[in-house]
Amino acid sequence: MRYILFSSVIFIAISCSGLVKKQELRLYGELNSLPSVIKDQTAERVANANSYYYYLLGNLAEMQLNFEIANQNYEKAITFDPSSPYLHTAQSYAYFKRGSVKEALEEGEKALQLDPEYIPARMLLGSILANHQRYDESIIHYKKVIEINPLFDDAYIMLARVYHAKGQEAQAIEVYQNLLSYNPDSFWGNYYVAMSYEEKKDYSKAEFHYRKAFELQPNFGQALTSLGRVYFFEDKYELAIDTYTKALQLDPDNTKIREILGQLYLKQEAYKEALIV
Repeated sequence: MRYILFSSVIFIAISCSGLVKKQELRLYGELNSLPSVIKDQTAERVANANSYYYYLLGNLAEMQLNFEIANQNYEKAITFDPSSPYLHTAQSYAYFKRGSVKEALEEGEKALQLDPEYIPARMLLGSILANHQRYDESIIHYKKVIEINPLFDDAYIMLARVYHAKGQEAQAIEVYQNLLSYNPDSFWGNYYVAMSYEEKKDYSKAEFHYRKAFELQPNFGQALTSLGRVYFFEDKYELAIDTYTKALQLDPDNTKIREILGQLYLKQEAYKEALIV
């Protein structure tokens, strides 16, 4: 009875540690920055000096989190260059950050009317729609991006995350597998598919992909703590201890990792180690 209770305490500590919560698979976080694919565009997307001037003012206001002023300047830029999908996409993002979802979607659609294959607008619209639980509409945009550019990693990641949000784990895993089939070294592809396999309790596959993710980014502590958690679920306690120890080396002030390590040492009757961890 004592052994069962003790194991349950460790299970709760690991499952509720906040290192990687199940909600991360379900909830699509706020879009906090203009997607990098948009920022990667250059001044050549803005037609003339006047539009570029107001674009720069809008971008400066955006960096200062003054999205109302950003909208005003992007609007002036658009009057000088109304056929720029780039400017309409920037305008869309600023509206979204103000909470003006209707206007954000309208500007994004204007960008696509000008260029139906403009990937930044589709990625932004997909994100906005996903953030407002309009998942099926979001999926359309991400699938279209993959159709336009089958080697665009971010579209696969976002599409799979939307499937997660819908609770469609099989579809999400299929998307990750498609990504990893051409880019096996995708860090996020490996990390997120590992989370999917873990949720399905397919621990051997989760272990494989968490290990791969850690190999790709050795300083990403969550890959280690996730791997340690999987080792625990597989009853590989020595490997779990070793993995959490490495995670603690990356994050020495993490009290949750110390707590889990201490409990694992107690489970292994390593009382001295449990006291000094």
